[in-house]
Amino acid sequence: MVHGGTMCPGNLKWSTTGIRIIDNGYGSDPDQLQFLEGLFIEHGTQILYVADVSNNRVQR
Repeated sequence: MVHGGTMCPGNLKWSTTGIRIIDNGYGSDPDQLQFLEGLFIEHGTQILYVADVSNNRVQR
């Protein structure tokens, strides 16, 4: 499925209750993000990866 020019897995399931994955604001600690550049969802496992370019890392 394509949404906004981005490929999304056809079997993607969103939680109706949501899960908070980042909870401590802006920064470079493991529970913080600074500048998001992109998201990737692994097709088989539906694991979300977030590109945090200001911290030079990808968070899982």
